[in-house]
Amino acid sequence: MTFCDASGLDLSSRDMAECEFVGSYLERVNLERSNLKGANLFGVNLSSARMRSCNLERSDMRGVTLNSTDLQDANMQFADIREGYILKLHPNGTYVAIRRNEAELNHAIMNNANLAGAKLGMAMACQTQLMNANLAGAQLANANLTGSDMRGANLENADLSGAILSGCLLHGADLHGAILSATIMDGADLTAANVHEVDLVDADTTGMIRSKHLDFMEVPLEQILADHRTWIDSMCAKGVQANFSNITMEGLDLRDRDLSASIMNLATLNSSTFTRCKLAMASLKYVLAIEADFSHADLRGVNLEGANLNRCNLTGANLGAVALIGAERRRWPANLHGVKLQKARLCQANLQDVNLCHANLRGADLRGANLRGASLVDADLSGANVEGVDMTAVDKRYTIGLS
Repeated sequence: MTFCDASGLDLSSRDMAECEFVGSYLERVNLERSNLKGANLFGVNLSSARMRSCNLERSDMRGVTLNSTDLQDANMQFADIREGYILKLHPNGTYVAIRRNEAELNHAIMNNANLAGAKLGMAMACQTQLMNANLAGAQLANANLTGSDMRGANLENADLSGAILSGCLLHGADLHGAILSATIMDGADLTAANVHEVDLVDADTTGMIRSKHLDFMEVPLEQILADHRTWIDSMCAKGVQANFSNITMEGLDLRDRDLSASIMNLATLNSSTFTRCKLAMASLKYVLAIEADFSHADLRGVNLEGANLNRCNLTGANLGAVALIGAERRRWPANLHGVKLQKARLCQANLQDVNLCHANLRGADLRGANLRGASLVDADLSGANVEGVDMTAVDKRYTIGLS
């Protein structure tokens, strides 16, 4: 099916692995959950197509048009999405480029998509949604990602040399080991982003937003904690709710403290200690807390959406639901949607009814954990130790690494 017009057709849930679609018009086509592994999509126009959960692994997408296309949860590992050239055979026996097609992904929706190892060099991807997308090891040299939403994205070891990241939202993104030589990052927001082993010397960081250090807060830490305790004891009538949003507080020892219902969105908490800490109903969205210790902490009803908790210790932690006062039989479950828990320790942890959709639990130790009623939709548990885990009523649709 090459150089044809199939716009608007319903081709969902079909096996079209290694099929040829060169130069075709597939605008507004429905390809949800279809298998296009290894397919040739060179120069195809897929604008506004519906491609959720589509398998595009190792497909040839050079010169493709994906403007406003919905690719949420799509598998695009090792796909080639660079510019493409139409060649013509010259009388002297050589090939001459007669047309150059740029790969266009402007306004595309690629949240939670897997683009690990994909080639996107020179791609036009302005204002693209890439929240929690996996771009580990992706080749993004000279790509234009101006204004894109990359909150929580995994860019570990990605090549972003010469790329334009102006105005990008990179809250909680993992850029560990990424190449940022001559990268333009003016106005980019890297609050709570992991930039360990990242060299920003040659990057344009004009107006780049980073987390503020705890020392720059107007009130001393102990006073903040005391005021928060008063706020809790008085049922919010007195004192002040603790708010550590956008603050860097690495290596702090906050064990046994009461931080229930505190706000720590986008905080940097690497290697901090929260052993036996009370954090029920706290908001920790997109926090960077690599190797932090939450063992035996009270995390009931906590919001950890998009948080990076890789190599954390959550042994014996309680992440169950909170029974709401005055609300008959209503419970407030913990939200760990899109959380990163790679190689984390969750032995004997209570994860009952927890939302773990799109979570990365690769290599996690879950021995003896309670996952009863939890949602693991699209979660990755490859290499995780689930010995003795209570999986009663767990939603395991599209989960990776579980039988």
